[in-house]
Amino acid sequence: MTFNIMAAMCSNRGIGIANKLPWPSLSKEYRYYMDLTSKTVHPGKKCVNIKGRVTWQCTCMEEKSRDSIINIVISRNPSEEITSDPYVHKVVASLDDALLYVRTTLLDQVETVWVMGGQQIYTDAIDHPQCNHIYLTHIYGEYQADTFFPTFEDRFHEDKSIALDRTLHEERGVTYKYKVYSPRHQASC
Repeated sequence: MTFNIMAAMCSNRGIGIANKLPWPSLSKEYRYYMDLTSKTVHPGKKCVNIKGRVTWQCTCMEEKSRDSIINIVISRNPSEEITSDPYVHKVVASLDDALLYVRTTLLDQVETVWVMGGQQIYTDAIDHPQCNHIYLTHIYGEYQADTFFPTFEDRFHEDKSIALDRTLHEERGVTYKYKVYSPRHQASC
């Protein structure tokens, strides 16, 4: 069982500030994110979205309530708010616990597993041997941030063999580009 990472970062590696995105809201980029992390090819299969507690709490209702998603939240000290949330399928203490749960309980239901933040969850995911790809939106420009995407460039390479819109996008004065990275031990094109 492998998983993918989904993230967006600005030029200074920022991914968040005060539990929000550092850059203005980008509706087209958000639609790309929503589509990719919920799309399945096989009927009846679902996507697992794994998020840390703070990321989950900052997630909008539209994203939480998608029918094709199984939400797993990582929290060492889950609040009643999270454990009783009807959109949280499972609360676990670590990324390994989340992956074990998928492998032992959900495997026949799942097509794709996505790790979606925050900072520590991304760090754990990048270092994990089951990390298959990093889908990363590069936001061109520096924004003030208090959480950052970890370095990965020494272990991953840009994988241009994956079908993806690689054009430069501009929205609300923000320029960005979608990229995909694969572990360096995988064959590159």
